[in-house]
Amino acid sequence: DGTASSSTTNTISISVLIPANTFAVDDVIRINHRIRATGVVGGKETRIYVNTTSSLTGAIVVSLATLSNTTLAANLQRYLAIKNATTNTEVVSVTTSLLSDYNNVPSPASVTTLAINWTVDQYIIFSVNALNGADSLRATMYSIEKL
Repeated sequence: DGTASSSTTNTISISVLIPANTFAVDDVIRINHRIRATGVVGGKETRIYVNTTSSLTGAIVVSLATLSNTTLAANLQRYLAIKNATTNTEVVSVTTSLLSDYNNVPSPASVTTLAINWTVDQYIIFSVNALNGADSLRATMYSIEKL
C-alpha cells in the first residue's frame, strides 16, 4: 500500500523508479493502479505523473481521474505509446478524466504528445488527493508493463 492522504493537496502515494532505457521507441506501456478510500464526504482525485525525480515539482501529468464522493475503490489504467524515446510519448488527453482508455474514449478527448525522455531514469508517480479533508485515500497496488 502507498502512503495514505487526507490532504486536499495532491500528494505522492507511490513512486516507482524506471531505470534509463527500460522502455524504447515503439514500446507500449500499460499502467494499472488501484486506489482505496475511506469517507464519502467529498470527491477524490488520482493522477499518474512521470518525472526524473520522485517529486511532483516539474512532473509531467500522464493521467487524471476524478472520482465521486461515494467511490471507495477504483481500478485505473492508462496506455503510453513511445513514438520517440526522448520527445514523443502519446497518451489520451490528460485533461480527460477516465478510469481507463482501453475502451471508448469520450469526446472531446484526444491524443496528447508528452516530452518524456526514456533514455534517463524516470519515476512513475501515483498521487492522490481528497476534495474534502474528512476523507482519506491511497494507491494500493500498481503494475507497469511493456506490451
